[in-house]
Amino acid sequence: MKFRKKTETFIAATFVVLTFLYIAALSGDLFFYIWWYDIPLHFLGGLWIGLLAVYLYYYSGFFKSILTENRLFFTMLISVIVVGALWEIFEYYTGLAFTVGNYTLDTVKDMFMDVLGGIVSYIYFTDYFKELPHE
Repeated sequence: MKFRKKTETFIAATFVVLTFLYIAALSGDLFFYIWWYDIPLHFLGGLWIGLLAVYLYYYSGFFKSILTENRLFFTMLISVIVVGALWEIFEYYTGLAFTVGNYTLDTVKDMFMDVLGGIVSYIYFTDYFKELPHE
């Protein structure tokens, strides 16, 4: 139970930091003035989605299968890629995509940072995997 509480705190703290940085970016037009500002946001977004997806998979009770390291990894990876792709579509349709010179390169970089954040969430869970019931 200690791990669950720690994970809930980590998920909430990541969300608060991510939200604060995003609001600051919108308020101060930081995406336009600091070219690299979206990099840590995509990393934190991937971290948050990875943490949340695995947490919900394990603790929601909807999934009766036992959480293995492979399921943990693929739950994280699929969740991060889907949400990251949806975010990139959102950026495209709202016009945010055209504020950078090379949108394709920016999208690849953003998706890479999303997945990198997700991998950190995977490492977080595997470090404590011995506390989770598994096969």
